[in-house]
Amino acid sequence: MPAELRSTCFIIGGMPYEWAKPLRQGQDYTVLQAPGSYAQQTGAKAQAGAVIYQTLADATGCKQFVFDWDANFTIGYLLTLP
Repeated sequence: MPAELRSTCFIIGGMPYEWAKPLRQGQDYTVLQAPGSYAQQTGAKAQAGAVIYQTLADATGCKQFVFDWDANFTIGYLLTLP
């Protein structure tokens, strides 16, 4: 991903879905909290998700992650762009 496009990233998956559920307020997307806020999660799946989320943030330099409730449509649309 080019550096100039790394300030906001989209994320999908099991744990991001779980994290986004309590934050959703009827919108089509939900901005997740910073990766560090999920570090103290309990359970193996949640802890693994928090590690992966933090690793993605560190590797990409992305400052904001958005969970898209219509991700399949969005990914399909983005793949059609030149």
